[in-house]
Amino acid sequence: MKKIFLFFGLIATLCLTTNAMAAVMVRVQPSGATIPSAYTLVGEERTLFGNAEGAVSGTYQYMWDFSDGTSTAWAAVADPRYISTTKTFGSSGLNWARLSVRDAADSTDMDSAVIEMQTLSVDTLNRQKNSAVDRGLRALYLAEEPGANGSVWASSNYPVATTSMALIAFENHKHNLEADDDDIYKKSVQEGLRWLFNDAYEVELSEQSCIGDPEGVPGDPESDDLDTDNDGYGIAFGSSWTEGYEVGLALLAIANSCSEEVARTTTVSSFNAFVNGMNMHDVAIDLKDFLAFAQSDSSSSGYQEYSCSASDLGPTADDFGQFYGWSYDGGSTFLYQDYYVYTYNYNRTVDCSQVMYRINWGDGTEDVFAPDYCDVNYFYAYGYGPEHTYAPGIYDTEVSYSDNGGESWYTICAAQIEIADQGDCNPNGDGWRYSRNYGSSDNSVSQWPVLGLEEAETRWNIHINPKVKARLRDWLAYTQGDTTGGFGYDYPGSWENFGKTGAGLAMLKYTGYTPTDTNVQSALTFLDNNWNVAGDDGNLGAYYHMYAFYKGMKYLNLSDLAGRDWETLYTEYLVGDQNANDRWYDHHTWLPIPDPMSTGAALAMLAPAVGGLPPVAEAGGPYGPVNAGQDVMLDGSGSYHQDPAQNIVTYQWDFNAADGLWWESAGSPGAGEGATGLTANVNYPDTGADETYTVTLRVIDDSDPVQDDTDTATVEVTSGNVPPVAQTDGPWAGLPGDTIVFDGSSSYDPNACTDAGNPSCLGDSIVSFEWDLDGDGNYNEANGDDGTPVTPGDYSVVQKLFPNPVSQSITLRVTDSHGLTDQTSPQVNIVSIALVYAQDYNYCFREAISRTLYRYGIVVDFSNLGTGVAENVVVTLTQAPTNLTILNDTAVLGSMAPGDVVTTACDPGAMSAEIEVQLNRRIAPTGDWRWKAEFDFNGQHYIVDNLPALAP
Repeated sequence: MKKIFLFFGLIATLCLTTNAMAAVMVRVQPSGATIPSAYTLVGEERTLFGNAEGAVSGTYQYMWDFSDGTSTAWAAVADPRYISTTKTFGSSGLNWARLSVRDAADSTDMDSAVIEMQTLSVDTLNRQKNSAVDRGLRALYLAEEPGANGSVWASSNYPVATTSMALIAFENHKHNLEADDDDIYKKSVQEGLRWLFNDAYEVELSEQSCIGDPEGVPGDPESDDLDTDNDGYGIAFGSSWTEGYEVGLALLAIANSCSEEVARTTTVSSFNAFVNGMNMHDVAIDLKDFLAFAQSDSSSSGYQEYSCSASDLGPTADDFGQFYGWSYDGGSTFLYQDYYVYTYNYNRTVDCSQVMYRINWGDGTEDVFAPDYCDVNYFYAYGYGPEHTYAPGIYDTEVSYSDNGGESWYTICAAQIEIADQGDCNPNGDGWRYSRNYGSSDNSVSQWPVLGLEEAETRWNIHINPKVKARLRDWLAYTQGDTTGGFGYDYPGSWENFGKTGAGLAMLKYTGYTPTDTNVQSALTFLDNNWNVAGDDGNLGAYYHMYAFYKGMKYLNLSDLAGRDWETLYTEYLVGDQNANDRWYDHHTWLPIPDPMSTGAALAMLAPAVGGLPPVAEAGGPYGPVNAGQDVMLDGSGSYHQDPAQNIVTYQWDFNAADGLWWESAGSPGAGEGATGLTANVNYPDTGADETYTVTLRVIDDSDPVQDDTDTATVEVTSGNVPPVAQTDGPWAGLPGDTIVFDGSSSYDPNACTDAGNPSCLGDSIVSFEWDLDGDGNYNEANGDDGTPVTPGDYSVVQKLFPNPVSQSITLRVTDSHGLTDQTSPQVNIVSIALVYAQDYNYCFREAISRTLYRYGIVVDFSNLGTGVAENVVVTLTQAPTNLTILNDTAVLGSMAPGDVVTTACDPGAMSAEIEVQLNRRIAPTGDWRWKAEFDFNGQHYIVDNLPALAP
């Protein structure tokens, strides 16, 4: 006799046969942990796709079939990477679409994968978000540019940044290195990371004036990063001009791709010898070291920038001039300066030979020079001024221009410059700029190194030289130094906007600030005040700014902004802003981020990744009032996870918060202290007075690191005598002519104890057991309808012979010495006497739906164990273990003579069966199988409920 048990993806049975492993492998989307189902509307056309690989012949044929009975014909596959169709379902409920692909030269080499189609009759925002994510990920997949060195997105336009953002979009939706191999986007992530590693280049690191060794000094608690390799080299990506943006974004994508454990055991394969053979964790350390080295690290005489402008520079008021000045270190006490000036006027022409620039250095010297370029028609000119050496001090400089050979001069800019001694670190601190050691910082760039560093620290425990954080903390305090709460571009009040202040939140978090700190609250006030600002400095539509705000709020775990549910507002906007081609395009006009980077950013924001929201515990209740000693079922089924990509995996109950929570001191609850599970039964002793107990539920999820939440509920317990508790060994089953024993001896009275001094021990006991075995409402009938005691006079256990098939209710009633009674529910305890029983279970096919869901076709042998013919037999599966969902439940067996064995139908080729179930690997199995049988016997029709898993 065999029985099948399905739990957590493991199939245990005595004799199961499986087909040989096929070479062809099929993957579909939606799939994976985040959206295993496609949520569609009744009547909505949905594009579905999958891919295939592994055919020996290199050519494929495919077919789609659907739960409504329709299908496509087998056809040749044009592109194995993208096998698509469209489908519309006309009715709501759970539908499905199945892609089957076979080797064109060998039709037996075939694989299939199923897409669940949750078809809704009423639209919801979650359905719209699901659809937007599905379409957007597909668009990113189609935008991928595979190559010999890996996959890149937008190879001609910021490839490191765009590829990194595409990877983050996939990863935020759990399509990462730890996804199952049947995840359709896992290979895209693998290939994108491979391209990044092949694009890496080595950077020799040097001592920095303000932080010292970028790698830290081992053993020095002020600078040791605890995981440095101290080899004097770092790793960077991108061009030298974009390092500030791209290295941090690449580090974010790398650290977001897997857990620390996987990173330490995953070896990089690259044609770059300095990366090849390293594990991913070590690569991230070298990226961190480079970012420490690349921080501006400015002294007070270090790199500074000045700019100003003037109109009315000459004969017409439309003349306009601008001046930029850069200063940088040139020695221990000297500073060289280089000025760049330009002027233009579109309304007149000039004699370019007469255009001159003059710089008064403020130390008694000046330089006059001609422009490097001049356009006579449009009066556009610019020039690079000479370098100048300063001694420490304060200087008033002035820049002028002339268009008549120096006869008349017009002031462009006057600036005061303070030059301090080399080596004195700027008290304003440092961030990052476009390229390494730039000498000045801006908050638009600084966010990207910080985002990568924060991800590496949070997920992989990679810590930077703490002096880098200290310099950044000073920089943040300086640039947030005005009264608005916003962050300036490169000094307080300069070009404040929504994006830089949103980025400021993430940087504040990285340097140790919490949501209650004044700096964070001031930034939140600025963001609240500027929520509806439009244009390049605004919020909605400028994806650069939106992503910065999203990351800051996620890192601080803030779901509310001054009463705004910002995540819902962002979701509504992004769902509505998706284009017909499934992509998103930044509306920022001054610096729009290019697609597919904008598509990646939108998808990343539609995912709850990076400091995702925690689960929510719901302990139910209040419970009672109940009597002392009476069981109470605590129910945590109202708990849920705010992050659809995560799941609650552990439920822990503490029965009495007054004596402490058991999980604070022990790994498991002591006797009577608590329990684990979605529900828990508890009863409390009689203390001689009414009591109110506080129970606590803690739920824990499967994120990394795990998140939890607690909730409490009260249980009111009434003192005094309580009723007995009726319990039986039912349900029961047997064959016609069998004698069945009904045992109620496990019934008990909570007050039956006699412990001295225990107020709940009243010496009570059960004094009578009464059975109703024929369902007529009468108990212990003398004619034997309700059975006879196995031991004369003791009705706790009775027996009865059933000569014919029957299905009827059974009730036990017990009464205690104080006259209180209890009885079992007749709807629960049912006698089932029948001819036909399940005899054996096997499976004939298994199909992966997602990384956690599988569909099984089950074959069950049913036997007629009786002495007569059972006609028109139909069996229905009414209950399965909790980790299984019944998909198809009915099998028609026909007529069965005594001894006949009939097997339910299953076609492994078509992957269809009369009995089908869906396995969820995340759910622990409880409960068993139950059946209903209908048949005709001797001219009478029988319906027998609650048949057990196997014959008795």
